[in-house]
Amino acid sequence: MASVRSQPGLSIIIPVSREREVFDCLFSVCKQNIDKNCFEVILVCKDARIFNQQNWDLNLTTLEADVLHAATRRNRGVEASKGKFLAFLDDDTIVPPDWVSNVIDNLQNHPKSIIGGLNFDKRSETRFFLANALQANIFAEGLVCHRPIQKDYIECSFASIPLCNLAFARELFTKIGGFNEKADHYVDDTEFCYIASKLGYNFLLFKNLEIQHNVRPVFKSYFRRQAHGRFHTGMNFIIFPECYIHPLQVKLVLLSFILGPLLLFTLSASQLIYLMIFYLLILLVASLKYLYRPVLFLLFLPSIFLVHVNAYLSFVSGMTCGIFLRSHFKEVIEHKKQRYAVFQS
Repeated sequence: MASVRSQPGLSIIIPVSREREVFDCLFSVCKQNIDKNCFEVILVCKDARIFNQQNWDLNLTTLEADVLHAATRRNRGVEASKGKFLAFLDDDTIVPPDWVSNVIDNLQNHPKSIIGGLNFDKRSETRFFLANALQANIFAEGLVCHRPIQKDYIECSFASIPLCNLAFARELFTKIGGFNEKADHYVDDTEFCYIASKLGYNFLLFKNLEIQHNVRPVFKSYFRRQAHGRFHTGMNFIIFPECYIHPLQVKLVLLSFILGPLLLFTLSASQLIYLMIFYLLILLVASLKYLYRPVLFLLFLPSIFLVHVNAYLSFVSGMTCGIFLRSHFKEVIEHKKQRYAVFQS
């Protein structure tokens, strides 16, 4: 374990669940073009010996935590950190050499903001490229942080800035009381950012904080992860509706509960077929962007359709589960009230 050589300006917290991937992440952090004394890395993992055997050119602290909850690991990492600013990376991310210096500069210029960057998977192989395209395309998952931006930075909603590439001032973490360890780990970033928005913080995505984030490739791995994530989102929606009501995709799902039966009872079979054709034409238009890659173009339309079906069914299943299990979440609901008191008082 490396000792702290001076007071760092930035503390980077990395909760580890994938030990192989995190080595690439650490190697990229080692290559930063800024004095290593300006930042520290806190690695929270199950077995620190794996990482302590390596002679890292970093101000690195390794902590062991048996609890797998990512919020718990991030909170433990912050407790051991010393930086004025806090940054969070996922263990399967790779950062460019100027990432740390840009994080510090951006936070110094925007101290009352939560900042993040774009998360692209730059691997050109079709199974990775398609997965990234599905996350970015507005007709598929439509994730803002996966789409290129032209300006130096853009303002986004609290639900559009993920914890895999996020930074803010330590005082905000202290004010909120850390990440939510009682709730499902899928809600930790959204709930934290929701509270921050109520405290008057805004959310900025910076062009110069773009990182490589290895997504799960299509088909089986990607859709399994999407189904798992959307199921938990649907279940969390029952407990934290205020955190999830803003994305268009969620609003469309809720609207479908009214419009779906209405269309089925008012439209004829031929009209429903025309509606389906119109829907497929929209997906075809979305696919035209990838004409320059014939294989990708052919796969994109059916993949979008699968994204919609997979996400819808998983989200609705999660909502149904959340409704029936709501009585089991009394501790989470009570803890939510305690955390929300910071902006309701």
